[in-house]
Amino acid sequence: MKILYSQIKELIPSLNAGAAQVGEALTMIGFMMESLTEVSWRGQSDWLISLEIRQNRADCLSVLGLAREVSAYYRLPLVESISQPWSPASETLKINIEAKSAVKRVLALRLTGLKNTVSPVWLKEWLTFYDLNSINLLVDLSNYAMIYTGYASHLMDGSKLQGGLSWAINNDTKEIITLDGSLLKLSGGELLINDEKNPIALAGLVGCQTAAVDLSTISIVAEMAVYDRALIKSNSRALGVVTEASNRLSKDLSPASSISAFNFLISLIIKEAGGQVASALYDYQPKTNTSPTIEFDPSLVARLSGIEIEKSLQLAILNALRCTVEEKGNIWLVTPPLDRLDLQLPEDLVEEIVRLNRYDKIPSDRVPALEITKDITPISWRRKESIRDLLVANGFDEVLSQPLVATEANKQADLGLGTPIVTQNSVNEDFPELRVSMATGLLNQSAIYVKNNIFPIEIFEIGRIFAKVSPSRVDKQLALQVEVGGEYLEREAVGILSESNCQNIAEKIAGLFGLNNLLFKVSERKPAMANPHSVWDILVGDKICGWLGKLKPVNGLPASYYAEIIINDLPVEHIPTAVVELTGKLVVLDTNIEAVDLDDLGQKLSEKLNNLDSLWSWQAVDDYALLSGHRYTVRIAYYGLKDEVAKSLHQKIFSM
Repeated sequence: MKILYSQIKELIPSLNAGAAQVGEALTMIGFMMESLTEVSWRGQSDWLISLEIRQNRADCLSVLGLAREVSAYYRLPLVESISQPWSPASETLKINIEAKSAVKRVLALRLTGLKNTVSPVWLKEWLTFYDLNSINLLVDLSNYAMIYTGYASHLMDGSKLQGGLSWAINNDTKEIITLDGSLLKLSGGELLINDEKNPIALAGLVGCQTAAVDLSTISIVAEMAVYDRALIKSNSRALGVVTEASNRLSKDLSPASSISAFNFLISLIIKEAGGQVASALYDYQPKTNTSPTIEFDPSLVARLSGIEIEKSLQLAILNALRCTVEEKGNIWLVTPPLDRLDLQLPEDLVEEIVRLNRYDKIPSDRVPALEITKDITPISWRRKESIRDLLVANGFDEVLSQPLVATEANKQADLGLGTPIVTQNSVNEDFPELRVSMATGLLNQSAIYVKNNIFPIEIFEIGRIFAKVSPSRVDKQLALQVEVGGEYLEREAVGILSESNCQNIAEKIAGLFGLNNLLFKVSERKPAMANPHSVWDILVGDKICGWLGKLKPVNGLPASYYAEIIINDLPVEHIPTAVVELTGKLVVLDTNIEAVDLDDLGQKLSEKLNNLDSLWSWQAVDDYALLSGHRYTVRIAYYGLKDEVAKSLHQKIFSM
C-alpha cells in the first residue's frame, strides 16, 4: 500500500513529523516501509511512502486507514473529509440478492445527467502512484474512492443494463468478457452480478464489458458491496484473477463502515462529473454489525508480552485507536470501532498496545518478565517417561505391540480382574479381544527372540490394558473402582519380561516415586502362563498395584520372570512435577566409566561430581557388558558454562 505524505498532512493538519519520520514510525508499529520516493503531485513536491501490509488489515489498504494509524501513533486528531450531502429520489432499484450467504452488504444508487470526460491531470498522476491506468473520469473516480476508503465499487452504464440486477452463484454461465477484453472461462460456483439477460460482473473481482462505462455514459448504477471473503479468495485463486478490488474484498472488511465510503464515492462523482441522484438508496444488510465488548485486564499485557506498560499509556493507546473504554475496577470493558473487525479478543488488544508502543521499545538486554506457563503435562505421561528411562538404562529393550490379541493369549495372561472385551467388526478375526495384560505382546516378542537366537531376553512394554467389570464391583485392595453405569476399565501398565527375577527392577521403579514400602505377598490370582507356586502381588501399603511371577516354559523360552505394574495405581503425590525455567546454557558431554553395576556407577560419579555447582544432571545412556562388570556411557550436562570451559572441566574430572 502506498500513501502520499501530503494526504496524511491533509487528514492530520497538526502533524509536525516529516515523511521519513512517519515512515519510520509506521515501520515500528507493524507496517514496514519498503521505500520513500520523492514525487510531484498537483505541481508540488511530495513524498510517496510505500508500506507492506502483512496483517489481515483491509482497513489499512486505504489512505484513510493508514492516516488513522499515524493519528493513533502521534495521538493527534484526524480530520476526515466531509462528504457532500445528496438527497435520494423516489425510484426503487430492482435488485434481488439470491446468494444471501455470500453477500454481507450491497449499497446501490442510480445517477443521471453525468458528464463523463477524460480525467484531469491531478487524478491521472495520482493513479500512476498505484500503478492504475486512467480509463475515464467516472471509472477513475471509482478507483480513487477505493484507494482512499478501502472499499471497492462498480459502476455500470445504466443505458446498457437490461432489467434489474441480481447477485447469484453461477450455475450455467460458461464464460465472460472482462473489461480489458479478456475471455474468462468459468467452471461454476462463482458469485456473479447479472441483469435479466447477461452477466455484468464477476463480483468482487472484475467487471464485464456488457455494461462498461465509457465517454458516452450519462447514467450509471453505482454499487458497493462486502462479501464473504473466503468465497472471493477462492474465486480469485481458481480463476487466476487478482485485482485491487479482490485484494481488499478477500480480507475482513466491515459492512457497517461501507456506507460512509459509499457516500464519499457518490459525493465525489457529483462534485467532479455533475449529475443528480435518480433513485432511492438500495441497502441490503441482512445482519447488523456491532463491535464486541471485550473484558480486558491491563495486567495481561505484561503476562503475555513480558513488557511492563503503564496503565495510563495503555488507556491512551486504546483511546487513540478509537476504542471506547469503561473501567470496572481492575477490568476494562473495551469496545473497538466498527471498522476494526480484527479486534475480538483480549489478546488482540495486547497486540495493539505493544504495537503502538513501538516494537523497537521491546528490551533486548533482559529476559522478559513472563509468568511460567502452567504445566499441563498429564501425570501418567511423567510416570511412563520416568519408567521408560529407568528400564532402558538397565539394559531393557522396549517393545510396541497392538492392543488387539487372540482369545487364547488373553486366557494365558488373565488375572481374573474382569472379562476380556470383545470388539465388534474386528479388522482381524484372529485377534478379536483387547488385551487384559501387557504380557501378551511380550510373550509374542520373546518367541521371535528365541527363533532368532537373541539372548538374554530383557524386554518391556508400556501401554493400556482393558477389562469389562461389573459396575457394582469395588475392590479396595486392588484400588479398582468403576463408576456406576460404566462397565469398561482402561488402565496404563508396564510389563517387564526378564531372564532374571523381576523383584529388583520392580523395586527400582517404585523408588523412582519415593516408594520405599514396596511389599510382595503370595497372590490368590494365578494367571495360566505363570508357575502357580511363584506368583506374588506387588503392594504399596495395603494397595495392590501389580504382580510378578515365574513363567512356565513356553516357546523355547528359558526360565523367565514377568512383572506388571499398574501405573495408574502408583500414588500421585510421589510423581515429580517440578518445572524448571532455564535461563542459561547447558553443555552436554559424554564419558565412559567402568563399574560393577549401576549402584557402583552412582557411587563413582558422586565422588567425582560432589559439590560441583555447574552440574545439571547425569544419565547412563549405554551399557556394554565386560567379563567383570560394565562399561557405561554417561552423559553429563553442565549448566551456565561456556563450551570451552565445560570441556576443560570435563576433561579434568574424567582424565583418569
